[in-house]
Amino acid sequence: MRSRARRTSSVAFRVLGVVCLVAPSALGQTGAQPRPKDQFVTSLAEFVEAITGTYGDEGARVLSSLDGMRQALSRWDGSVSAYEKLVAAEIQGASPSRAAGMRLDLGLLYLDRGRVEDAVRELTAAVVADPSRADLWFLLGTVQGQRKRPAEAAAALRRSARLDPGKPITSYLLASRLREVGELEEAERTREAFVRARNDALALPPATKPVAAPFVQWDLVQEPPDTMPWFAPARYREGFALLKQGRYDEAVSRLEGAAVTDPLTAPADTASKRMAQATMALRQGQVRAALDHLRAFVDIAPNNSEARRILGVVYWADGQRAKGIEQLEAGTRKDPANERARMTLADLLVAQRRFADAERVLQDAIQAIPGSGQAHFKLSQVSAALEHPSRALRELREAVTLTPVVGLAALYRAIGEGLSVERDFEAVVALYAEQVDLDPNNADAHIELGKAYLEQDRGSEAQAELLAALMIDAQRTDTYAVLAQANIRVGNHADAELAARRALEFDPMRVEAQYALATSLIRLGRIDEGKKELERYQQMRAEAEANRRREFQVTALLRDVTQSIGRGAYEEAASQLNRAILLKPADPALRVSLGLVLGNAGRLPEAIAAFEQALTLKADPEVHQHLSDVYTALGQSDEARRHRELYERLRKEGAGR
Repeated sequence: MRSRARRTSSVAFRVLGVVCLVAPSALGQTGAQPRPKDQFVTSLAEFVEAITGTYGDEGARVLSSLDGMRQALSRWDGSVSAYEKLVAAEIQGASPSRAAGMRLDLGLLYLDRGRVEDAVRELTAAVVADPSRADLWFLLGTVQGQRKRPAEAAAALRRSARLDPGKPITSYLLASRLREVGELEEAERTREAFVRARNDALALPPATKPVAAPFVQWDLVQEPPDTMPWFAPARYREGFALLKQGRYDEAVSRLEGAAVTDPLTAPADTASKRMAQATMALRQGQVRAALDHLRAFVDIAPNNSEARRILGVVYWADGQRAKGIEQLEAGTRKDPANERARMTLADLLVAQRRFADAERVLQDAIQAIPGSGQAHFKLSQVSAALEHPSRALRELREAVTLTPVVGLAALYRAIGEGLSVERDFEAVVALYAEQVDLDPNNADAHIELGKAYLEQDRGSEAQAELLAALMIDAQRTDTYAVLAQANIRVGNHADAELAARRALEFDPMRVEAQYALATSLIRLGRIDEGKKELERYQQMRAEAEANRRREFQVTALLRDVTQSIGRGAYEEAASQLNRAILLKPADPALRVSLGLVLGNAGRLPEAIAAFEQALTLKADPEVHQHLSDVYTALGQSDEARRHRELYERLRKEGAGR
């Protein structure tokens, strides 16, 4: 498997943004004074990083970050209480307009804090104070929709639409809520109004800069849609589930309770001095010194599963892979509930492309730790590598129920792809409709739902989802291309032409957009133009077919590579990889795989050459780690250290972006 897919197994998650519903000025805060919510999220990020247990000495950080979360919650409640008192003191003599504004600000503060019921109370009071404000009705309708109160949501959104009929997003949400309460005819009319309004906007130049998210959300943190799934250890799962629900006080209490049983936080004993010395050496990149201290500690405390886990990782970093796996296996025997040891062992086996062994380790982990989301997710990846797609899909569906800390969107996408392969499009529609409901500002979810509707020949519903996606991101070529197909499906050929041309502006080689353009022109009666565009489509299709043949050949060769490695036939695997590289010379992942195979074959100088070539093709930073391993095996410690330091620096830079 490519290293990119494993990146978040050793690094927690980056807090890339905080959803801010209320400006700091609402509470008299300045930009120099961090909001309590920001402090809470910072402590949460520190907690997530600490519980990965990379070095084994993170126990103090686990506890201190929990304390930071608890203190931030206290300050957060204090700031909300201060504003409650301000509202109580001023609202009696305020004008209806000002009273509504104060109720709105307080409602938004409650949403931020996860107090949704209190938010609804204030928003309801706000619309009573000033029923002429469409934005208040819109927000109330949105919140009621998220509370699964579709009738109340539809009533509020209707009022908003009457007061501000030119706001397309209101029509989109209202159509959804009306459908939920069974008012299908009005839902259809409302959706058609949304589609007409947004199709008319296609004639205008798309926004060149990111726009504000059109849907109201009050998530704790934001994440980019390509974030890989990452699961906390199973003992912390319930706490993170409560965080997702906005029940922050309960969540912290549950996380604190779980931390008490975590081996990372176990009290130090007299033998732990060796462990502390080992982790200090490891943090300083002194692998051999860390090995000496860890071996001494394991001699003193042979039943310490965590020490064996860290020793296994250090052996691996030192190039002693067999010993690394041996220690990790010993660690899981000493403590079958040591989830970190089991996951690390699986990762190292995958790194050696020993997928069958990794599968066994992960299946054992699930038996020992049924709530391990990361075990199910990793097993899905291994099952895919072993060409067991149904099993991979089953494990993905199990993983999505086990509360990933981040990367839920990627899980939905992977499940959707698996269901599409099985041609279960009703299940695909249900899956992406659920994701849109959970994460309405995720353009990918709307696009995939639109595609699923098209597969069911539900063109009008497909249009609505694709146009909603363009409200979120107007720069997506694929959205315009699929929208053109949806417009053709419903006989809207003029808008199909506009959407196809817009797609081709972004990507002149978009084959399906070119076909949609030719088709729409011919159906509009512009035969000569259509024929010319059809000829262009045929040329593009021939080029795309040649590329597909190459991809098919490469995929077949990689399948052979996996089988060769399974037999220990590394020379044969290297030959197969070289043939794949001839077909795709610019693919850095193939060079990385070749380097790994050559290293296993003992052809270390050639492995170095392959890794260096991968670097020239902008491979991931993990290549430096592989180079460090090879140079260590060659006894070239200076080069090994240089590449290890490069890897750490690039990894940290990547985590900081």
